[in-house]
Amino acid sequence: MLVTSKNKDVIHVLSAEAERGFNVLGYIEFEGHIRSACFTMKDGRARILAVLSNGLLAGANVPVSSAENGMEPFPEDIVAITYRKIDKGMNMVISNHTNGDVFVCGDDKLLKKYEFPTDKRAQLDLKRAPPAPMEELQSHAIGTTCWDVSKEFK
Repeated sequence: MLVTSKNKDVIHVLSAEAERGFNVLGYIEFEGHIRSACFTMKDGRARILAVLSNGLLAGANVPVSSAENGMEPFPEDIVAITYRKIDKGMNMVISNHTNGDVFVCGDDKLLKKYEFPTDKRAQLDLKRAPPAPMEELQSHAIGTTCWDVSKEFK
């Protein structure tokens, strides 16, 4: 389970197992305030995706055990955070668990398909415009505010 706030740069990861009592495993610190986050699957492993306020899409490994020090964020060698520049004004990330598609949406009311983030923060040139999305689809006229992925429709 993921817990965050729009004006924070951290995501708290909680166990989703009732026998563990939904314990806080620890937290991941990103390079910007989180606007939206979700789980996805990539290369057979559970990952976290997050849209950040600074125009970045972030990806991280889901930790499988509690942090050694709950007062410090999970170390980089466990979460392996990667980033991708996206258009400004994006505020929601949507992932299709069945095929790995990653969409973001925001102020322009378009669903934009991107690949999973692959670059370290230091590799990004923040002065350049973001690369074009792989695909753009019309969203709802009032904007997308919620989503659900069904395995019954492809």
